[in-house]
Order: sequence, then structure tokens, then C-alpha cells
Amino acid sequence: MLADWGIYHLNAGHGTKRAKNPGFENRANELLFVFPKGDKLYFIDILGHKSWTNYSLIATLDNNWPSSIDHCRLIGCIGLEYEPKEEELLRLRKNHINSPFRIGNSFFIGGDGSSTKAVQMADDISDALDHYSKILNNEENQIRKQIENKIGHQLIIDNLVLTLHQFDPKTVKGKILEKNCNIVLNFSLD
Repeated sequence: MLADWGIYHLNAGHGTKRAKNPGFENRANELLFVFPKGDKLYFIDILGHKSWTNYSLIATLDNNWPSSIDHCRLIGCIGLEYEPKEEELLRLRKNHINSPFRIGNSFFIGGDGSSTKAVQMADDISDALDHYSKILNNEENQIRKQIENKIGHQLIIDNLVLTLHQFDPKTVKGKILEKNCNIVLNFSLD
């Protein structure tokens, strides 16, 4: 519910330490589901641990604070070809697939409608690009020499402006563009 809806769950403890892991307390079976929005915190419901696709939570938000989930409302939608049951929604979520669903006469899709798996992959790629960009920036002197060899004279600029032009994460090879000179260089990080 957090990834798709921004709904948090809070475990209630019993105040007794777990025998197997004393760093944690024993938990109650119930969870308190809350939805933060701006400077407000909406207390939605108290439900059991198996409520990860209990869309009554969304219905509660829609019934009590409809504007809080307007960003997930499918405006203009008059029906769905197929309306998945709650157990099907759970199976879809486990496979990182968002699916639209109906509550009353309104239709919704969690998050921005994208696949959570696609978002995770995009985050991983972005993290990798940041990591490799830092490596390349640490190699500025070597890159400077490659550019000088390519243009046949010493560079008179103080700072290189490097951008990743192309990259294959499987081979860790790619191309960088130095923007001041508009020169593309091959590189390998293996």
C-alpha cells in the first residue's frame, strides 16, 4: 500500500521483547493504516496483517477525504473491460503490476499508473548512472589526456563537463561526451 498509495502501516507492540530477536517487540495482529498528505495525517482503519490489497482502505479515503486521492482517480473512465477481484489484485501486486479498479462509481489506479517493477528498474539504472558518473569524474586527468590526444593540442579549459552519452551496464562500456569540446570518447569500467 505504501508504494502504490502512500498508505503507511504501523505495528502495535505488546511491550514484550521477542525471544528469538530481543531487539524487536512482539507485535499485535492488527495494523493501523494511516495516510499522510501535506500537514494532515488521516487515520484510515485498523486491520490485520493480510490487508495489503484491502481496497476498503481506498474506499475509506474516497468516502471521507475524496480530494486526498484525486491524483489516483481515473477521470472520464466509465468502465473496465475486466475488474480484478481482491485476490487477483494481490497476485498482480506481487508481480509488480498495477491494475485499475472500481470503488462505487469511480475508478482508480495506485501511484502514477506505472509498473512498480519498471519504477524499481529505473531507480536501479539511475543509481548505476550516478555511480559510474562519479567514477568518470574521478578520472578527469586521464580523460583530459585522451581529449588532448584526439584534438592534437593541450586543452585550455579548466573544468571538463562530462555527460554519459551511452552506456551498457552488462559490459560496463559506453561513451561520454565532453560538452566544452563536443568530443565523444569511449570508456570501459571493467
